[in-house]
Amino acid sequence: MFGISQVHGLKQMWRSTGVVGSGLEVVLSSRRIIYLGLLLGFLLAIFKLVTTTPLYTARMVIGPAQIDSGSSSGAANGLRAQITSLVGGQAGGASVDPYSLFNELLTSASLAARLQQQHQVLQVLYEGRWDKETKQWKPPGLAGRISGAIKKLFGRPAWVPPNISDLQAVLVSGVTSNSDNGSPYFRVYSYKNTDPRKAEWFLRQLYAEADLETRQLSLNRANMMTSYIRAKLAATSETNYQAALGQALAQQEMLRMMSQSKAPFAAQLLDAPRASPAPTDPPLVTTVIIYTLIGGVFGVIAAYAMAWWAVTRRDRTTDGGVP
Repeated sequence: MFGISQVHGLKQMWRSTGVVGSGLEVVLSSRRIIYLGLLLGFLLAIFKLVTTTPLYTARMVIGPAQIDSGSSSGAANGLRAQITSLVGGQAGGASVDPYSLFNELLTSASLAARLQQQHQVLQVLYEGRWDKETKQWKPPGLAGRISGAIKKLFGRPAWVPPNISDLQAVLVSGVTSNSDNGSPYFRVYSYKNTDPRKAEWFLRQLYAEADLETRQLSLNRANMMTSYIRAKLAATSETNYQAALGQALAQQEMLRMMSQSKAPFAAQLLDAPRASPAPTDPPLVTTVIIYTLIGGVFGVIAAYAMAWWAVTRRDRTTDGGVP
């Protein structure tokens, strides 16, 4: 460990040698090395931009298809509480609005399975690994076989073709979601792909199938609730109860009609999927700046290291010449 006196002594030694007087002198006296570092960083940035497959970002903006006013929401809550007292809580349990359900389904395994069943999304996203003639997934190449052999050593399967779990992983990590200008209702969904048309297509199918899945789930629940309320209505003769159950039945019938219409059910597209005209990843300007600056930092470090090495060699030569 160097003490304060040793550090001051080292600084004094550097100043006395004339090789290093200050940090600025090092930079000025070693400009070529720093320029070389900047040039190497710039060249590495160009190499990365040339060799990295560019990605295009597609985005869409969605909002709720159904917006309830505060008065209707309050009336619905009052009706729900009334029905709870009649049927023991089954009909008046906590419910999720279609738009919230839609957003939750976007990362679900059920939606991944639906996308694969309806559109063969795995074959589209992993087109290079799918053999169109044999209708089978291509086995891995040499690198894949080596990786598979290593996996076998740890008791893992050597190779598994793309499956629903992989597609769900794309939904979870490949599709990003952000609020649109801080709004709690409108959301921006983005997805990156090497093919801009494929990115747009994927978001389009994602929205359509998620809305259909939400529609089907809501319709199934409305059908069950309709049958349940009708059975309760037939079993009671109390006028007030019949009126409350009649309102609940009308509400479920309305939901069934909405579920069977062709209009968007849970969410509507405010901005259709559209891909960026130029690649967004890797970012051109940011990559060049970062790599060039990193090269400059390494150039400065190299300059200091060479100055320190020159001082050390001079000291050794001087010490060797003393009898």
